[in-house]
Amino acid sequence: MLKDHVCQLQEKNLEKLRPIMDHHHAKICEIQQEMARLWSEYTARMTAVQEATETQVTAFQKRIAFLEKENSKSQSFLAPIRRLPTELLAEILVIAIEGHGLNRLDMMRVCRSWRATVLSMARIWSRLTIRPLTSREQVEFMVERTRQVPLDLLIDSESIYPPYRALREGETAYEGLVLAMKTMSRWRSLTIEFFPREGDIVATEGEEETNLMFAEPLEKLETFKISSLCESSAPLNQLLGHVATTSTPRLKRVELASPNPIWFLADPKYRAFFSHLTHFKVDVREMRNPADILPSFENLEVLEACRLHLPMYPHDLDLPVVRTLKRISTKIVSVQWMSGRTFPALEDCTIIWPHHPETLRLHGGVDLPVCTQFIYDDHLIEPISDFRLPKLDKMVVQNEAWNKPRGSTQLASVWSDSAHSEWLRPRVLHLSTQCHDQHLINALLLHPDLEELVLGLVRPDGLGKKFFNTMVAKRLKAVSSSSGPSSSSAQSNGSPSSHLVAPLVPKLKVFGVRYRRWIKGKEKDEITPLLEKIIQSREKTEIPLQSVKFWPTRDTPEEEAKELIPPRV
Repeated sequence: MLKDHVCQLQEKNLEKLRPIMDHHHAKICEIQQEMARLWSEYTARMTAVQEATETQVTAFQKRIAFLEKENSKSQSFLAPIRRLPTELLAEILVIAIEGHGLNRLDMMRVCRSWRATVLSMARIWSRLTIRPLTSREQVEFMVERTRQVPLDLLIDSESIYPPYRALREGETAYEGLVLAMKTMSRWRSLTIEFFPREGDIVATEGEEETNLMFAEPLEKLETFKISSLCESSAPLNQLLGHVATTSTPRLKRVELASPNPIWFLADPKYRAFFSHLTHFKVDVREMRNPADILPSFENLEVLEACRLHLPMYPHDLDLPVVRTLKRISTKIVSVQWMSGRTFPALEDCTIIWPHHPETLRLHGGVDLPVCTQFIYDDHLIEPISDFRLPKLDKMVVQNEAWNKPRGSTQLASVWSDSAHSEWLRPRVLHLSTQCHDQHLINALLLHPDLEELVLGLVRPDGLGKKFFNTMVAKRLKAVSSSSGPSSSSAQSNGSPSSHLVAPLVPKLKVFGVRYRRWIKGKEKDEITPLLEKIIQSREKTEIPLQSVKFWPTRDTPEEEAKELIPPRV
C-alpha cells in the first residue's frame, strides 16, 4: 500500500514539473538558435573583412613592386653605361655580338638607345645568311643597314631548327639570294654550306622569270669557301667561273670540300686564280680523278690537303709553290711531287698516311733547311730518313706498326748507326710505336741533346724494365790523376770520386708516357714505381727532370695527365 501511495505522489509532482521543464527547454532552443545566427553573422563579417584586408595588402604589394621597378629604372639612368659615348657603346656591343655570339636582335630589345645604336652599326649587319626561305625584305633590311661596308655572305640550306614553314603562295625559294647578288662587288667573303640545285635560283624581272646571272665583279673578295659536297651544275660552274675571273689579288684564302669545284678550277684558263692565293685548303671524302693545280700556285704559303688527288709530276718540272710554302699539312695525299726538291721557306711540315712515299728517295730526298716542326704518321716510317732537317726542333712520329718486330725494324731504319740520321736530332720528340726495348734505347742514344720525350704505347707491357732501368741515373766512379794543380787532396792521393750520370738522354727535362690502355683490375702496376725511381735517381744530376707524367688511356685529355713530380715551391 505504501509503495502505491509513493508512486501516485511522484506522478502528481511530475505533472506539475513537466510544463515548467518544457518551457525552459524551449527557451534553451531559442537561445541556441540565436547563438547560431550570431555566429554565422560574425563569421561572414570576419570573412568579408579578411578578404578586404587581403585585397588591400595585394594592392599595396603591387604598388610597392611598381614603385621599386620605377625606382630601378630611375637608377638605371645613373648607371655608368648610360654615360658612355655612343661610339664606345657600339664597340662594346660589337664585342658582345661578334665575340660572344649574342643575338643582335636581342640587343635591340633592351632599350630605345640600344636599338638605335645597333641599327646604326653597319659592321654587325655585314654578315648575310641566305637560306631558301630568306625573303627579299630581310635581305633588303640588312643591306640597308650595312651602307657600303664589305659583306660576308653565307649560302646555306634551311635551318634544322624550328619553326618550320612551307613556301607561301606566290613565294619562290632563294628570293633573298636574288637581291644579295646585286651586292657582289661588296662581298668580302663567300661561304657555301649548301648550293641550290639547278632551277632553284630564279630571278624575277617584271612578270618573267630568268636564270640568275652573276654579273658584278668580286673586287673585294678575300675568302672563298665551299664547306660541303656540291653537285656539278650550270649555276655552280657559272659562279666558280665568275669567282675565278673577276676576283682580284685581294683573294688570298680558298677552302674547298667538294671535288667538282676543284676539277672545274683546275682548267688551265683559271691558272691566274691560283697564282695570288696564300692559303689553300682541301678536305674531301673521295677524289677519284687527279687535279693538276700545283704548278698554278705562285704565292702559296699554307697548304692543307686531305685526300687531294694529285698527278705524278716530272722531276724537272718547275713548281713555284716549293719556294713559297711556309706550312704544309697533308693527309692521304701523294708526296711524289716533293722528291728531290728544296723548300727554303717551309717551317712546319705535317704528313699523315702519304701516298707514294717510296718515291721520295728516287731523286735524293727532300731538303727542309728552315723547318723546325715535323710530324709524320704512317705504318711505314722509313721515308722519314729521306728528309733533311738541320734546324729541326720538334718531331712527332706516329708509327702504326702492329707488332714489335716490325716496329723495331722501322725504328732502326730511321735511327741507327747505319742510317743517315744526322738530320733527325730534335730537341723535342714524341714517338708512338711498338718496338723492343733495345731498339728504342739504340735510337735514343743518337739523341744526346733531347730535352722532351713523350712515348706512345699500346699497353703497359709495351716497354719492359730494361728500358726504364736504362733511364735511371747511375753513379759512375773514376780515379782522378794526381797531376794537375786543381786536384783536391783526395784526388791527388788517387781516391775514387763519384757522380750521378744518366746514360740515356742526359739532358732530358720532360718525360711522358701515353698509353692506349692502362692496367686492368687484376693487373699489377709496375710502371709507376719505375717512373718514380727514374725521378729520384735524376734529382741530383746536373739536369734533373722537371716533369714526368703519363696518360692512362688514349682518350685522356692533355690537361688530365697524371703528374708525378709535384710543383716546386
